[in-house]
Amino acid sequence: MRSASWAVVIDPSTSDRSYGPSTTALVASPSPAPLGSTVNLTATVTGTNPSGTVTFKDGTTTLGSATLASGSATLSTPFTSLGSHSLTAVYAGDTNNTASMSQRPVWVRRSSAWPTSAGEGKS
Repeated sequence: MRSASWAVVIDPSTSDRSYGPSTTALVASPSPAPLGSTVNLTATVTGTNPSGTVTFKDGTTTLGSATLASGSATLSTPFTSLGSHSLTAVYAGDTNNTASMSQRPVWVRRSSAWPTSAGEGKS
């Protein structure tokens, strides 16, 4: 009687792959921010050992990207226009995790002090 040895080879391009969910949380500091100040944007991604990059956006404008380290990515950027900014952190996903994103507004004001009456601090 012969003994046979078998090897199973799976083509990764055709195999079913189950990805786990990821979540992204965005924090901006300081918020609100004085005009011209540097704002630190930090995205925390949870999932199954998430890796890769997070892209930070202000509306449709890409501010930059940062590489995840221990589940967090940080980008420091100045804001030179007044008013509300709609910030988004976009995680593209990886071989173990689905894509996810987080969005939050940040208000940029003229000075470091909050307006004391309606209309102050706006232009």
